[in-house]
Amino acid sequence: VLVEHLKELQIRFFYLFSSFLATFLVGLLYWQELIFVLVKPLHLERFIFTNLPEVFIVTLKVSFLFACWLLLPFLTYQFWLFLSPALYAYERKIFSSFLLALFFSANSAVLLCSLYLLPFLARYFLAFQVSSRYLNVEVEPRLAEYFHVLFPLLLFVILLFLLPLLLYLFQRLLQLSV
Repeated sequence: VLVEHLKELQIRFFYLFSSFLATFLVGLLYWQELIFVLVKPLHLERFIFTNLPEVFIVTLKVSFLFACWLLLPFLTYQFWLFLSPALYAYERKIFSSFLLALFFSANSAVLLCSLYLLPFLARYFLAFQVSSRYLNVEVEPRLAEYFHVLFPLLLFVILLFLLPLLLYLFQRLLQLSV
């Protein structure tokens, strides 16, 4: 029985890895469009880079983020297919609603971050530009620095959105075990 479970787990990991690799390569092909979509909330037309491999590293990070985000439904589905045969009916009901809420919550967090939080932060930080007869401060944003702020911010907002779901799931599981 253990060998059968390991074989099924191996097949599911193969599906996930091959899907991730294909999605990552698509992200590499469309890296300019992906960066444009992620930079668009700032309403900036120009970014600079100061190191030679900076744009390449940003491209890899953006493609990785794209692949992770796009494969979230497939990952949850594979997780569900592996786990569901071992669950009771009431546990299946709890986990299926949790996985559905997880998917919608993560996408809502990404939308909130890109539509409201990023433009607000951009307006706030761009307000520090000064042009007077005493001082001239202009922003020349680096592409890598922007993504260095964007990725942890997205992760933080997603985790913030998922925290109530995780607390609810743990509370429900504790009720079932008592």
